[in-house]
Amino acid sequence: MNREHEHRVCKAAICLMEHRKGETLTFVCAPETEEHPKKAVELIYRGRSTEYVFEHTRIESFLDQIEDDARSAAFFAPLKARVSGTLPPPGEYTLHVAAGATKLGKRVREADRILDAIEAWIRRQAPTLEINSSSPFTAPRHCVRETPPGVPFEVTLRRWPSRTNDSSDSTFEIWMPVCLSELQEQTKMRMRRALATKCPKLHEARSTERTSVLVLELDDMALGSYTAIGDALIAELPRWQEQIPNEVYLVRTEISHRWQIWVLKDGTHWFPNVADAGPHYSDPDQIMHS
Repeated sequence: MNREHEHRVCKAAICLMEHRKGETLTFVCAPETEEHPKKAVELIYRGRSTEYVFEHTRIESFLDQIEDDARSAAFFAPLKARVSGTLPPPGEYTLHVAAGATKLGKRVREADRILDAIEAWIRRQAPTLEINSSSPFTAPRHCVRETPPGVPFEVTLRRWPSRTNDSSDSTFEIWMPVCLSELQEQTKMRMRRALATKCPKLHEARSTERTSVLVLELDDMALGSYTAIGDALIAELPRWQEQIPNEVYLVRTEISHRWQIWVLKDGTHWFPNVADAGPHYSDPDQIMHS
């Protein structure tokens, strides 16, 4: 992940800390850029009576989500480019593919053939779909779910009303949903892995004159939630006992121009019993790290 972005996410939490504590925090250094990155914390800021040591990590809604998102985006990019704007108007078409479907191993060599098969299936099915409406008589004719010939995973194509009200307009998007019944446990597993990486570093850097701060980032509007992350944190933190960070913040970065910030732990107060926990908001374009 881009280090500048990570520091900006931390700065969003720092701005909230300044507001809550009524003081200005001053940049000291970024040890991770100067020392061994596996041992050094990311940032250190100084307040009136203590220094704050920061670690940032992105929390995935399921294990390897970041890798899966990147792999899926690359895999489906040619299909999206070929299909966008070419399906029968009007309507917004969405292709739903289960998360992890593109982890094909040796079959990645067959990507072009698989995409050709999916495209042919989409073009056969799209004209048969009705536009979804609030009428109970539409469903399920607005969607079709199959495993097309030559495709090693199931796909679902849905047709929705166009948001532009333009009868000649059609759009095409690809979604990668996760089985919601597994999501809570997956989030806990990802939190467990994040804490195993970050808690020891923060503990080593903490002292009687230093306060440890963990900044969690969530970039998943469809699957992530403040309560799910809070529940996962509370379930996993007790494992770390004396290594538990002093403060924990959650920065939601899904909306690029308006980040949402929550306080998950503030000293002895833990989610969901933190006063004025949020949501608080920050414009990332106005955040400049020192």
